[in-house]
Amino acid sequence: MVGLNIDNLIADHYSALILNPIKYGESGVFFWFPGCGMTSIEQDIFANKSILKKNLQGLTSRLKVWQLWGHLAEDKTADGWLRLGFESEEILVKNIHEVLEKGDEVVLVAGKIDNFDEIERIKILKILLNVLEINKRRVHIVLNLLNKPWWDRVLKTHPEFVALANRLEMVKTLPDNLLDIFISENSQKFGISFGKEKISTLKNEYGGILKLVKESLRSYGQEQGIEMKMRVVWDSIPVEYQEAIKNNVITRRRVPKTKIEKELVEFGVWNLNGFKKNYALLLSNPENILAKTLTEEENKLWKKLTANPGTLIYKDEVITILRPMTGDDLTLWAVDQAVSRFRKKLKCAGIDSDQLMTKKGKGYIWAK
Repeated sequence: MVGLNIDNLIADHYSALILNPIKYGESGVFFWFPGCGMTSIEQDIFANKSILKKNLQGLTSRLKVWQLWGHLAEDKTADGWLRLGFESEEILVKNIHEVLEKGDEVVLVAGKIDNFDEIERIKILKILLNVLEINKRRVHIVLNLLNKPWWDRVLKTHPEFVALANRLEMVKTLPDNLLDIFISENSQKFGISFGKEKISTLKNEYGGILKLVKESLRSYGQEQGIEMKMRVVWDSIPVEYQEAIKNNVITRRRVPKTKIEKELVEFGVWNLNGFKKNYALLLSNPENILAKTLTEEENKLWKKLTANPGTLIYKDEVITILRPMTGDDLTLWAVDQAVSRFRKKLKCAGIDSDQLMTKKGKGYIWAK
């Protein structure tokens, strides 16, 4: 039996779509809309034995599953992605052969690589293809991407990657019945009472973009929280989809015409009011958004870094800038924690936090 909590219900809902390629000896490429829970949903699917047995029956006990999610990599490179589970491609191949020799099968789940440089993404696809070539019936690739327009372009120059996609699926956002449960459980969690009208408004604004739905509940009555999360989601949306959404807001047409617009319909996000409601925000300068969230001390640090790009700002100076936050002497550990919070605010505002580079034991540099 699949558990009745909402996470399990959501995992169960998507399980047939994700697991069917494995069931039939195939691989699949799945396209998700940003903020819809891709990583957590797939982790829940592969962690739930009841869901696996329901879909794969006896095959469940013969599966070796490895998951490599790019956002956990130390650096946004193919090597960094691979090191999440293996020292090298050779070690990965060796481990796969060992599993196959036992009569078992391999599932390699990959995702969160859309923000890697294109060269690195291509390298990852080549690794996946090499792995698949070992045994196409007993090695299964589950590749998760946000950027279908990019995939379509890549196939024109690398048609061999089509072998990764026996199944190619657009993953639709959560249906109404499960979205109702999701909203109900999270509103209780955050101590909010929502009537049918407010629930309907929330669904019309953010649909199945779960990150936005949850943040809207968590920060109910405080626009700043949802604005920050909206910006994070927006910056993850492929440019082609952004342009289509902006055009839809301007023209107010409800019937999709282009291929890109029809893909947004498949996702279930074509006419969400949240994009219309936050349109001005989405077009605004990220620094204006950042200014709303920084403390006075963080703002001083921001100005110091950006006024001196490429220059090492020593930790002693950072301590001097941030000390008023506590009124006490800051330890080096406390400085690192404060800078970590600062990085998160940069990211939420749509500013590349990787521009803030750490020189271990010395200080920080804002990239030119």
